[in-house]
Amino acid sequence: MKERVTLLVIFSLLCFGCHREKKGTELNNLVRWHEVTVEDHFSPEEYSNREFGDTYETKLDLLEPNIPEKKYKPLEEGVRGFVRERYDWLMQSLESRGADVPLDTLANRLAQQRRQEFFEDYNDSKMGTLTFILTNQLSAKDSIAYNQDGLLSMILFYTSYTGGAHGMYGNQAKSYDLELQQTITPEVLLDLSRSEEILGLIRDKILAMDKQQDTDSDYPLYGDLVNFDEVTITDNLYLSDEGVTLIYNVYEIGPYAMGEVFVTLSYDELRPYLLAPYDQLTSDHAVLP
Repeated sequence: MKERVTLLVIFSLLCFGCHREKKGTELNNLVRWHEVTVEDHFSPEEYSNREFGDTYETKLDLLEPNIPEKKYKPLEEGVRGFVRERYDWLMQSLESRGADVPLDTLANRLAQQRRQEFFEDYNDSKMGTLTFILTNQLSAKDSIAYNQDGLLSMILFYTSYTGGAHGMYGNQAKSYDLELQQTITPEVLLDLSRSEEILGLIRDKILAMDKQQDTDSDYPLYGDLVNFDEVTITDNLYLSDEGVTLIYNVYEIGPYAMGEVFVTLSYDELRPYLLAPYDQLTSDHAVLP
């Protein structure tokens, strides 16, 4: 009798897992992506003899989600809200950036506003009231890093330069559970009561990167550059077949010269700390029961 009950439980779990995988795949396939592209550039010819020249540039390559089936309206609103939240910092200078405004409209308004601001400074420089070099460049490109089993991970790569020794760049990643309709943050993904153990895994991974370097390389070791007191369980993360990747952008845990640091922890390594339902993620195929 006990063996029969055990087999029944195992069979039920397998069926439930297949249901989640099938439903998750269906949810991923429901989302259609509209690419919003804006490119605007201006460089005054009369200042071409300057050392660097005056340049304004805005390049945006963003993604707008759409689900044609009306019965999935709540899902569309959830995914759209998730995406808009990711773009909010980019559009924060606009007075109207609500969810009811199409993304391509917002992107074009941002480019127009940036061009207007540049020309105000540019005209002042022609009058002689500004003498510094005018440079204002911004680009942002979004991409989908993972899109299966009801899970969605997106990465927004951005660069900016407004003069000085160097520009700024970085990657902003976020993940979304289409079935539960929630952003996958460290709080819903991991048991943060064991955060010190998780941070230990992250530190070990960073130090292990030094062993992967060419022994003849002159590049400084991560162990010498990283300020481990600044290493946190960041919400700048994405999912993949390999595991959970945490992104630490320039200046977050070390000097600019170190660049970004990507730390990937496999699902097996994170198994003791993953919360349900994400405790069933596997490194060969991220299937949730």
